[in-house]
Amino acid sequence: MMIVLMTLILIAGTKRTLRWMNIFWIIASVGTFLAFIALAFGSKAKFQANFNALSGDYGATGDSYQNVIAGGGADASTSSLTNWDATLPTVFVIMTFMMWNWWSVYLSGELKGASNRQRHVRIMSTSLLWNVVFLIMGVLLLYRIVGHDFMVGANTGGNEAYVLPNAPWYHFLASITLNVPVLTFLIVGSFLFWSLPAMVGNVYQPVRAVFAWSFDRLLPAKLADVNPRTHSPVPAILTVMGLVTAMLIWSVSATTFATWLALGVLAGVVCILIVALAAFVFPSRRKDLYLNSPANQKFMGIPVLRIVSPLSALVMVFLVWAVLKYPALAIGTPEHAWWVPAFIAGIVVVGLLLYYIPKMVRKSQGIDIDLVYKELPPE
Repeated sequence: MMIVLMTLILIAGTKRTLRWMNIFWIIASVGTFLAFIALAFGSKAKFQANFNALSGDYGATGDSYQNVIAGGGADASTSSLTNWDATLPTVFVIMTFMMWNWWSVYLSGELKGASNRQRHVRIMSTSLLWNVVFLIMGVLLLYRIVGHDFMVGANTGGNEAYVLPNAPWYHFLASITLNVPVLTFLIVGSFLFWSLPAMVGNVYQPVRAVFAWSFDRLLPAKLADVNPRTHSPVPAILTVMGLVTAMLIWSVSATTFATWLALGVLAGVVCILIVALAAFVFPSRRKDLYLNSPANQKFMGIPVLRIVSPLSALVMVFLVWAVLKYPALAIGTPEHAWWVPAFIAGIVVVGLLLYYIPKMVRKSQGIDIDLVYKELPPE
C-alpha cells in the first residue's frame, strides 16, 4: 500500500511530493514529541508495572521486567567505553539504508546554485544540531524510564523472557510508560508516518539516476519522458517503483535478502571510492574545469577536495573492514570472506558493462556519449 501511495505522490510532481512529505513529517514529529512527554512525566515503577501486566496477557509469569534483564546475561550489567564490538557493527547497519541520502556529493549535485556554500552549511549544520540534540534527549528520557539493563535484555536475541509480539521499539516502550489508550494510539500510529519522508529521500535518488542515464543516452530515451502537466518523469518512477515492489516480494519470500541488503553497502563503497579518487585528481587532471567549478576552494593552501576525498575513502575502507571483522553482518562466517572481493569485483564488472554496451550501441547510431562529460553543465 505504501509503495502505491508513494508512486502516486511522486507522479503528482515535486511540489506535491514535498507538501505531502512535510505533512507526514509534522504528524510523525508530533508523535515523537508525545513519546518524549510520556517518558518525561512517567516513572520507572509505572513502566515496570505496565510492562509486567502486558506481558502477563501473553503468558508471562512473575516479574517480567526483571526476567528480561536476567535473560540478557552478563552484558546487561556491564558497559565499557573501550568495547566497540556493538557500536561499530551498528554503524555498518545504519549505513545499509542511510549512506545513500547522507552522501553529500549527491546532495550537492541535486541543488541549484552549488556555489552557495552558506546555504549548504546552514542545511547541514541545522540538521546536525536537530538530530544530535533530540537523539540525546530521546535516549536520556528512555533510559531514565526503562533502564540500560532492560534495553540490553529486551534486544538480546533468543531472550524467552520477552514475550511481547512487538519488538522493543522506542515508540512502543514510550506508549507503555503511561498506558493511556488515546496516547498510545497517537504515539504508535504517528510513527507510521515516518515511512513516507524516509522513502522520498531514498527513492528520489534512483528515479533521478534512471532519468539522468536515459537523458545521457545510456538507457532508452522513453525513460526520460516527463509529464507535461506535473513535470515528473513518470516512466522512470514506474520503473523504479516496479523494482522496489520486486525487492519487497523478495524480502518476504527469500531468506537471502538480508545478506544481499548488507552486501549492498559494498556497492556504495565502489561508487564512493571512485568519486573520492576522481575528486582527489580533479584539481590537476582537469584543471580548467576545476578552476571554474564551485569545488575550487582551498584550506591552508591545499585544495579542499584533496582533504575530504581521503576521508571519504577511509570511511569506505572502514565499511569493508567491518564486514570482514564482523562476518555476521553480511557474509555469515569467516569462511565466506571471499564474498567481499567477489561482490565488489562483480559490481565493477556490471557497472562497466552497463556503461560500455550502451556506449557501443550509441556509437553505432552515430552518437558519441563521451561529449556529455566534456564540460560542466550551466546551473
